[in-house]
Amino acid sequence: MLFGSCSSFKYYQPSANPALFKNTGEVHVSGGLNSSGASLQGAVSVSNHVAILANYNGTLSNHNVNEGEVALGYYDGDASTALFVSGGLGFGKNFEYTDVSETKKSYEGDFIRPFVQLNGGITGGTIFGKLQGDLIGVMKVSYLKYDGFRNENPQDVIKSGYVTIEPTFVFAIGSPKLKFDFTFGFPTRPTFKRLNENTEARTYPATIGFGMHFIFGRKSSK
Repeated sequence: MLFGSCSSFKYYQPSANPALFKNTGEVHVSGGLNSSGASLQGAVSVSNHVAILANYNGTLSNHNVNEGEVALGYYDGDASTALFVSGGLGFGKNFEYTDVSETKKSYEGDFIRPFVQLNGGITGGTIFGKLQGDLIGVMKVSYLKYDGFRNENPQDVIKSGYVTIEPTFVFAIGSPKLKFDFTFGFPTRPTFKRLNENTEARTYPATIGFGMHFIFGRKSSK
């Protein structure tokens, strides 16, 4: 994790997959570090307007998570701009150690997170010569359903079910096939009611990440 663990939060949402497509057969592979841990993301356009996404996120810190995500959606694009709308499911489990010795767990739980996501913006825009940039906005709406317990007393249940809205902004720069990207998002609940930090799984209110992004099979713009 890029940030130290904060015991009042039980869930750290991984960075959104910002893939945008221009043609059939595009393959996107990216990896990096974010506020939830280390991530590997993939995406492929399987037909003229249909694409799939897949993500994995994991950590080996005091806050430990193993999380996957899959989605299917519709895309459209032109020479420099594109749009992709998708729906999918996130799923996994997490726990947190009580101290840096990593010998005793504070809590653990399982979760699922159905979501809808809209990606849009500039992809493959020319900056100078063969230097290109992406400027992408993502809007992701998720429903987190979390079931867990405190290890000190398994009868102390941690249970949540709530909606988060996560606007995300992505900037990337590099060549047509390899870019370095920076991601910033802030998942928020559309309510002012505060969750109980002992019995509910609060979501950390920011996602920050950076990494590398490979693109294969994209046709050059004329």
